[in-house]
Amino acid sequence: MIASRRRLVLAAAALAAGGCALGSTEAGSFAYSGRWSYDATQETPALLTLTGPVTLAGANSADAFEGTVALTETAPSGAVRVLSGPMSGIVVQDSILDFTAQLSGVSRRHVGVARGDSIRGTWADGPSSMASGTFVLRRSAAP
Repeated sequence: MIASRRRLVLAAAALAAGGCALGSTEAGSFAYSGRWSYDATQETPALLTLTGPVTLAGANSADAFEGTVALTETAPSGAVRVLSGPMSGIVVQDSILDFTAQLSGVSRRHVGVARGDSIRGTWADGPSSMASGTFVLRRSAAP
């Protein structure tokens, strides 16, 4: 678990080193509100792809946000599973986002770097699972 979190933070820091072009909200943070499309790959313990819509909105402070996610998880065999739930997180250092999605009772932590109209990073499930992978959120529409 600690190694997974350490990998998430290191991956986000490496992505951030490349510099980021950001949108802005009234408070000067990344413009996260709106509809996004989620594309991810689960790399461990088995290869899976995940796709679906995400909606994000501001929460109690300028740098906090919350939203909903509805994903279709597809295995190479063609087996499909639907995952959905709420998500919430914070914007760290203007361009790094740290958020958790609650998917079918499992907390999936994401750490990503915002660049333009996309957020790229890594994710890992909570302590009950060893699942991890990469993701990209692409803006579909502004609020």
